[in-house]
Amino acid sequence: MEDIQTLPRKRQRLIEEPDIRLSACDFRDVLESDCFVDKTMLIKEVLNESEECFVITAPRRFGKSINLSMLKLFLTIEVDENGQRITKSIEKPVHDTKNYRCFTSPIPKLPERKLKISKEIEILNKHLGKYPVIFVDFRGGLVQSFKDVIEKCKKVIHNSYLEHEYLCRSKKLNTYEKNICKKWCSETEYNTFDAVDVVSSLKGLSKCLFKHFDHKCFVLIDIYDSVCSTSRFQVEETAFRDIKMFYLSIFGFLLKGNKKNVCSSFITGISYIGHSNNINNVSDKFVQNRKFINFYGLTFDEVEDLGKRFSFEEGEFENFVEYYNGYECGEKKIFNMWSLISYLKFQKIKNVWKESGMVMNITDTLKILEVQSCLNTLLNHSDNTIEVDFVEKIHVDQISKLKKVLVNDLANSCIRFNFLLEHGYFAICNINENTRKVVLRSPDPYNESRSQFEQKLKIYYERLYKLNFYTVEHCFIRWNAINFNVEDSIKDNLNKICKILNIIFKSILLLRGNEATFHI
Repeated sequence: MEDIQTLPRKRQRLIEEPDIRLSACDFRDVLESDCFVDKTMLIKEVLNESEECFVITAPRRFGKSINLSMLKLFLTIEVDENGQRITKSIEKPVHDTKNYRCFTSPIPKLPERKLKISKEIEILNKHLGKYPVIFVDFRGGLVQSFKDVIEKCKKVIHNSYLEHEYLCRSKKLNTYEKNICKKWCSETEYNTFDAVDVVSSLKGLSKCLFKHFDHKCFVLIDIYDSVCSTSRFQVEETAFRDIKMFYLSIFGFLLKGNKKNVCSSFITGISYIGHSNNINNVSDKFVQNRKFINFYGLTFDEVEDLGKRFSFEEGEFENFVEYYNGYECGEKKIFNMWSLISYLKFQKIKNVWKESGMVMNITDTLKILEVQSCLNTLLNHSDNTIEVDFVEKIHVDQISKLKKVLVNDLANSCIRFNFLLEHGYFAICNINENTRKVVLRSPDPYNESRSQFEQKLKIYYERLYKLNFYTVEHCFIRWNAINFNVEDSIKDNLNKICKILNIIFKSILLLRGNEATFHI
């Protein structure tokens, strides 16, 4: 295959410089860009289901936040500053709001097209602009203690209340309810709430919204697993158990036993590991034959459509598709959304995982001998596949105990392979029905995940053997100082070489409780 990095940088441009908004997560913002891809039929799939809750998992940069923003825009009752509906009757279809125009007007950069959902008249009339929406965004931030978790949750809930600041003045709420809303909306007073207040806060918001609108809420939660994901390797097992119980209690109060105030919920996250029974749901896990597979990442047809819009040079599109390779999801192949859009913007390959923190503690993962061996095999074999033991269900309690299990424990390696798979570093080729082993491959065999593994393996070995730059440089200096042309005795030269070997291997021997013993 031709190296995609050597392809001509110059290509036929659109009449004007293309508008590519690489980091945008707001649906309106993305809708106005040249890279917009229509995923609006997700709305129909969600609203036609009878289930009360959906949990969708996919790696970063597969469009989860954009889709939640789209659902929020479609479902939300539009109000004035006093919280009064712009469309006065909840029974009549909404045709007089900017959100209605957003979903029924031509696509800004593709005026010959309209959004696919605009043809679903029954869905538009029944659901567009009909719900009070609770939007909860857990993206970002590192938590390293129980206190950090409480503070992060306070900030997240503060932002959720701020979207409904009109509740502070609602004539349908009593004085106590309005005062609670005022405190959560205040830039300073929300910090005075304690952990008990935080647990019940979102349920309280759902009650207030129901009273104000006399209509059940639709709950949207982005990156629900953020707190557990970022804390599970940072704190001790006991602290993590407390964090998990506190964090998942927030979801439990909001979504279980609250049917009076909440009609449905749609939740996204990166990893299914850590899923709790506090959420009764239909779950869609990444890299399985999922119901929502067409709505996260890019299908081959969508990649091809974007290629036509941007006038790739001959062979460039084919090289790009082969380079990234994609993920096999049932009979579908799914490409990372960010990778393609990044390529269109910069005209060169960008590493989607580089310094992204997608999987924390990969270097520690390499302490598990089976993981280390499999990654070395993956990097050194041309077929780019490995076969590993796999388990279907991993619970958050197992993750919290990883620090205490033996580094070569098989169950531990299974958990880590699950973790790497769910974060997008691997793609499933197939499952061996006889051995029940899963055959994994890198989704992009020529660059991204392989380069990450190579980098992390290098760091791991440097730490293990204490081979930092100074040590290696020191050994080179000593080696170059040996003059084999001078008539030194063989023994003298060998003794000098032994000193170099002792420097390199000292830490290996010390790990075993011995001292370096290279000598003549």
